[in-house]
Amino acid sequence: MHGQIVHNPPYKDWGCVFTPGSSYPLEQVYRMFGNRGDFVLYEEFTFASAVETAAPLGLKPCGVKVDEEGLMPSDLDDILTNWDEAARGARKPILLYTVP
Repeated sequence: MHGQIVHNPPYKDWGCVFTPGSSYPLEQVYRMFGNRGDFVLYEEFTFASAVETAAPLGLKPCGVKVDEEGLMPSDLDDILTNWDEAARGARKPILLYTVP
């Protein structure tokens, strides 16, 4: 209700979840979608708590290069295209944490 009153989104199919803090909801996302040993994609320079929240769950970071415009799609494509599950010991990442 608050989001609709204050921000009046210009579309009908929106959703918003209010949560306490930032680490708790991120941990819940990691628990829902990640498995111990999985990699999570992060921008090369990211919010430290995002990585620190994943570590106790057994999730490992995989950095994606950034430039002056943010995450480099070409590097993300290269990482995912050339992901070697046997060499990495983990499936291809399904989670990307990014800061818009």
